[in-house]
Amino acid sequence: MIPLFQDKMLKIIWFKVNQLIIVRKTLPILLIFYFLIPPIVNVSFAYQNQETVTFELENMDLFNLSDSSISILQEQFPMIKKNLATKDLELFLEEFEIDQTLPKEEDAEILKVIYVQHNKKLKKQTKINLLLKLAYIYNRQIKSKEVIATLEELKHYDLSESELALSQYYFGLAEQDKSNFETALSYYLKALPVFEKQKDQKNLTGIYSDLGRLYNSNKDYKKSINYYLKAVSTAETMMDTSLIAKTYSNIGTTYERMQEDELAIEFYIKGMELSKVLQDSLKLAQNLLNIGNVYTKLKNYPKAHEYYLQSLVICQQKNIAYGKLLNYLNMGFNAKDWGKYDLGLAMTDSGLQQIDLMDLPLEKVSLLQNKSEILANMGKFENAYLLLLEAEKLEKEIFDQEKQARIEELTVKYETTIKQKELENANLQIKSSEQSIRFLIILFCLILIATAVLVAFYRSRAMKIKALYLKNLEILATYKNNRSSIKKQIDEKIIPNKNSDQFEQLFEQINHLLIQEEAYKDADFNLNSLAQQVKSNSKYVSQAIQQETSKNFNTYINHLRVMEAQKLIQESYKDINLNLTDVMYACGFKSRSTFYTAFQKETGMSPKQYKDLALSDIGKQFNDTD
Repeated sequence: MIPLFQDKMLKIIWFKVNQLIIVRKTLPILLIFYFLIPPIVNVSFAYQNQETVTFELENMDLFNLSDSSISILQEQFPMIKKNLATKDLELFLEEFEIDQTLPKEEDAEILKVIYVQHNKKLKKQTKINLLLKLAYIYNRQIKSKEVIATLEELKHYDLSESELALSQYYFGLAEQDKSNFETALSYYLKALPVFEKQKDQKNLTGIYSDLGRLYNSNKDYKKSINYYLKAVSTAETMMDTSLIAKTYSNIGTTYERMQEDELAIEFYIKGMELSKVLQDSLKLAQNLLNIGNVYTKLKNYPKAHEYYLQSLVICQQKNIAYGKLLNYLNMGFNAKDWGKYDLGLAMTDSGLQQIDLMDLPLEKVSLLQNKSEILANMGKFENAYLLLLEAEKLEKEIFDQEKQARIEELTVKYETTIKQKELENANLQIKSSEQSIRFLIILFCLILIATAVLVAFYRSRAMKIKALYLKNLEILATYKNNRSSIKKQIDEKIIPNKNSDQFEQLFEQINHLLIQEEAYKDADFNLNSLAQQVKSNSKYVSQAIQQETSKNFNTYINHLRVMEAQKLIQESYKDINLNLTDVMYACGFKSRSTFYTAFQKETGMSPKQYKDLALSDIGKQFNDTD
């Protein structure tokens, strides 16, 4: 009888064991449910939320579109009309593409119309994607207020980790454009770890570059360069030459502000060379202009003029109006400092002619002031004074708030045109970093496999050589026995069998001569000398050797010499300093190459390998036994 307590314990243990078996069998099913049910539940809730969510716009200023503007856009794009089916609308947005470098104003208007007119029709994820696109467009157009309003609207939705990081990045860009550097930095530092975690090379390159720009504005040039170099590194990973060229130019500007003029020129030249490869006239002209500015600072006026002239030619060919103006302006300043007043007047007058086609009063003031100084230096003081008065009058007009804002906007537009052309064309190369890591892992595995194969090969080779050595020892032992029996026959004067054929009898004579007198040890020993000693002709001697050994004369003689060499090495196994050259000559070989070739052919290993094994424990064991 089992006590009651023990009976209960056995039942409990049996129950637990059954539980473990059940769990073990059902674990795969439980895991499937664990991973599948939450997404299904989330999708169903999202669908319900999509139907019940109410459309609230806190930023009515941004989304307040006039009926006329909506009508015009709907005429141009029938796909955004009110009566459009949800499926067609979703397809339109999926295929809707924007210029990644300089998006059009109408792209933003189209997205706004769709968002306002069809908000209740759109899926939640479609609306998130739409608002992110809209924020991107406004960022590229440097419309900070609109960016922030769009991102505030985006806060109505539950964003994924990557979507939240992207919105924080866009917030940072908008705040940086408003010169709120601390706020911008806080947003960047929130987005950066997510991009790094997800290895989002495209946005990493952008945020590194913008951090470099931010620290540059704060005059923290070392941090600026550090982030610019990180941007170059990620751009190289994506093989995005355009981004690398743009970042090199930014690094050059930073070094120029640090008064590191030589380094500034170095990076401007790097940017210039890549711009040539890309055939990017805008970046090329900008880099040439920047190099000219640095040389002007260094008072190398001829060199500066050379680079300005190259930049000007490109701007004229490509009709880059503002670029032409800047080159005329800088060439005028450079010529004045150089003392080339006639050249300075010509450049300044060209700049004034160019500026008449543009509404840029600030640049006109600079041109007038420079021309006034040149005329004063030439002694034309009256003309110089009149120009100075004109410049002062224009300068006072400029500082009207509205006109000043206009100047800043045009300047920003020019800088944006130069630095943002083809900025984000790296979508096809996002996975390049992962591919590089995979390649390194595969390479590492291949190296390990190759190492293992080499180790196995050398071990196998060593074992084969040992086996060959032991086989050669057996052959050598047989050779010694045969040699002893032949010597015995000679010593006892045993007469060869008369019933044997002619060649067999002749071979016995040859063998007696070779074994007894060791004639093969003579390096000059040849077929004729052997034939004379056995009183026959060389043809018969050669045929006798061929018939009895299946070897020609030279091969057979080399066979005897190699066997002698093995014997000498074995007999001298205790001599660590044994010289193989001495062995070679002692056996009758004339040259090292012939000796090594014959030995390798006969034994399957080199004389050195044979000697090393003879000196090893295997060789010593054999010799001691022998």
